[in-house]
Amino acid sequence: MTTEEFKQLYNKYLLGKCTAEEQKIVELYCDGFDLSDIPWTDEMGDPISINKEMINDMNRRLKQRKFSKVKLSYWASAAAILIISCMAVFISQHKSTDFHNATKLVKNSIEPGKNKAILTLANGNKVVLDDRKQGIVSNQGNVSVTKNGSGEITYQENADDSKSENLKNSISTPRGGQYNLVLADGTKVFLNAASTLIYPTCFNGNERRVKLIGEAYFEVAKNKNKPFKVDVAGQQEVKVLGTHFNISAYPDDNHISTTLLEGSIKLSNSNYETVLKPGEQAVQNVNSSKVVVSQTDVEEAIAWKKGYFRFQNENIRDIMKGVSRWYDVDVKFEGPLSNRTFGGMYLREKKLAGLLDLLEYTGYVSFKVEGRRITVITK
Repeated sequence: MTTEEFKQLYNKYLLGKCTAEEQKIVELYCDGFDLSDIPWTDEMGDPISINKEMINDMNRRLKQRKFSKVKLSYWASAAAILIISCMAVFISQHKSTDFHNATKLVKNSIEPGKNKAILTLANGNKVVLDDRKQGIVSNQGNVSVTKNGSGEITYQENADDSKSENLKNSISTPRGGQYNLVLADGTKVFLNAASTLIYPTCFNGNERRVKLIGEAYFEVAKNKNKPFKVDVAGQQEVKVLGTHFNISAYPDDNHISTTLLEGSIKLSNSNYETVLKPGEQAVQNVNSSKVVVSQTDVEEAIAWKKGYFRFQNENIRDIMKGVSRWYDVDVKFEGPLSNRTFGGMYLREKKLAGLLDLLEYTGYVSFKVEGRRITVITK
C-alpha cells in the first residue's frame, strides 16, 4: 500500500465509513506511514497545538454523527491515540528536537522490555539466558538444551525417549522480559513478561503436561496419541491435541483468559467444562470459578506476541498493569477511577514516554514519573 492509498483509507476511517477489515488495516499500519508529503517547517506552527486541534476536530466530527455518549468517549480516545501516533511519526522525522523539548514526559528514559529470562535446571542450577551465548546451555539425561541464533532455547532428545529421565525445568521472565522456547515435542511457547512455565525436559507417558503462571502463547505440536495439557495457575486445565492458543493468568488479575486461534481446546475447572472454537475466548473468574465464553478479537489477545500493545475498550487500570509488566515500573493512582475506556495501538519496542504521552493527549489522564515509579492522575 502506498502512502497516498493509506491517506485515502485513513480519511475514510475518520468519516466512519471503513469496513471492519479496512479498520484493522488502519489500526495495524498507522505507525508505519509518514502522512506528510513535505518537510515540517517553523512556518507551519507548533506541532503540539496542531495535534490538539486535530483531536478537537475529531471530537466535533463524532458529535455531528450523533454517536451515543459511551461510544463517543471510546472512539474519541481511540481516534486521539491513532491521530497522535501517526503525527508522531511525521514530527519525529522532521522536527524531532522541538517536539521532544515541548513534551514533558519524553525526557523519561525508561526502555522497553527485551528477551531475558532465567532457566532453572533439574538440579536447581539457574542460567541467566539473556547473558548466555549461542550454543549448548546444558545436558540433562538424554536431553540437550541449546540457545539458537534467534535467542530462543530448544530441547532435543539425543537418544531413545524411553530411556530419558523425567526431569523438570522451569523458565521465568521478569518484569521487562519475554522469551521463546521449543519443548522436546516441538511445541513452541512464547512467554510474556512476569511469567513462569514449568515443564519436563521430555514427555514420557501418555500425556504432555506443563504448568503456566502469567501469560504465554502456545503453538502445540500435533500428537493425537499424547494430549498436551496446561495446568493454568492451579485454577483450570486446558487440554489440546495440537493447536494455537493464548492464556493469560497473572496472579494480580481476578480472571484467567484463554483465547483460541485455531483447532479446538477443552477447558475445565472444578465446576465447569467446555470446548472452545476458533475465535472464542473463555474468561474465568478466579474467585467464583465461573466461566464466560464469547466471540472475541483474537488480534487483541495476541498483540503482545506480535510486538505491540492493543487497547480496545480498556480501562486505565488494566492498561497500566500491562505497562508495569513490560516496562518494569511501579504504578500508583491518584484521583477517582471512572469507567472511561481507551483504544489504540503502540509498538512495544518503543520507550515508555511515548505511550504515556499518547494517553495523556486524550485529556483524561496525566502522569508523574519519578525514576521507575509512575503516578497516574485521573481526571
